[in-house]
Amino acid sequence: MTLPKSLTFRLAATSALWVVGTLLAVGLLLIYLFRDHIERRFDAQLGDHMEELLAASEIRPDKDLHLTWTPTDPRFHRPYSGWYWQILYKEKSLKHSKSLWHNAQPLTKNQDKTTFPIEILSGPGEKKLRALKRGITLPDSDQHFTFVVAGPVANIEGDVNLFTRQLVFTLGLLALALLAAIFLQVRFGLRPLRSLRREISMIRSGEKQRVPTAVPTEVMPVVSELNALLDHNSHMLDKARAQAANLAHALKNPLTVMSIEAGQIEGERGKILKDHTSIIKRHIERHLSRAQAAGIQRSGNLKTPLAPILEDLQFSMQLLYKKRSLDCSLSGFKDLSFRGDPHDAEEMLGNLYDNACKWAKSSVRITGTLQDKMLVITIEDDGPGIPEEHIKDIMRRGLRLDETVAGSGLGLDIVCDIAELYKGSLCLSRSDMNGLKAELKLPAAMKTNSFS
Repeated sequence: MTLPKSLTFRLAATSALWVVGTLLAVGLLLIYLFRDHIERRFDAQLGDHMEELLAASEIRPDKDLHLTWTPTDPRFHRPYSGWYWQILYKEKSLKHSKSLWHNAQPLTKNQDKTTFPIEILSGPGEKKLRALKRGITLPDSDQHFTFVVAGPVANIEGDVNLFTRQLVFTLGLLALALLAAIFLQVRFGLRPLRSLRREISMIRSGEKQRVPTAVPTEVMPVVSELNALLDHNSHMLDKARAQAANLAHALKNPLTVMSIEAGQIEGERGKILKDHTSIIKRHIERHLSRAQAAGIQRSGNLKTPLAPILEDLQFSMQLLYKKRSLDCSLSGFKDLSFRGDPHDAEEMLGNLYDNACKWAKSSVRITGTLQDKMLVITIEDDGPGIPEEHIKDIMRRGLRLDETVAGSGLGLDIVCDIAELYKGSLCLSRSDMNGLKAELKLPAAMKTNSFS
């Protein structure tokens, strides 16, 4: 049988078993000790009545046994009360208590095992009696008499049963209290593990870069190994990014030369070489941009205000498209910040801004809002737009619907790749300005409302 994987269940279950087992053992021991105490006290009462009966017994001159008085306990005078005494001679009843009424038969021995001189007898109505028997030879007599004093076993059982019920109720309440305490103790003891889970989740979402070391001693080795693993992964990622960038830059110049040489070859062969060289170049640019993107896993607690980046891009676009006199407006970015790397934000917004300016007739509008902890950046233009049936096609890598406009066709694809690294998205649709509307969703670095 396999144990459940939950540590809480394992600890609580094993502790509960120990508690229940211990309380059960304690309960049985207490019941045994209480029964022993009740039996001893009961036997002491029988002994007192025996002493009283012996003190009242004497031998008359005619050699007959005589009682100067009878035991004063009223239970010996109430018929069939369960409390009886007898004086036997040669197994015949000479004297007996009024509680036996007219039944002068000796009390018979029961089969229950007892310790001498205590015996379990059967009395009237087959009721069990706990009896004290003594063989006595009185002064001035050579006759051997048997004195018997008995009381009902039911009295002992009744006291033990009452004690047992009260004990079960008390120990039951104690068990519930202990189980609740165990549950709270386990929850409290495992709280560092739940905190560790939250910290790891925050690292995975990019809110933190390392696990805090303010943890209990038992958890510290795990935290140290996790931080070492994070450092190792970060180092390997930096190394991989550097190698990808080095490879891309190393290939860039040879590809440029090949592209120039292919342009000098006339005919179909030249065109094929030029096209394939262009494809290789676009793939290098795309993968270089993706390798340079930090992504949410490495953004940590970075807070990148969007307003300065967009203002710089706006200045650059006005210079780049100065001859076209485009009207570019920004609104809603006063208090909006991106939870990520500023270079990634600049790469995404720069591609979208440049794409809008390329196709715009006269104006570009960029607005920002905050929705459910996500930034929604909307970039619209009044250009020709894209037919709905071609919107999916334009998102394909390197595809350009109009070859007359300069560009590699990788801008939107790069934006999608980087946005996905931050668990964001890019959505294209038709703008109310009759051009293209691009909605970029990215994680926000602060909880605030946008202002226009």
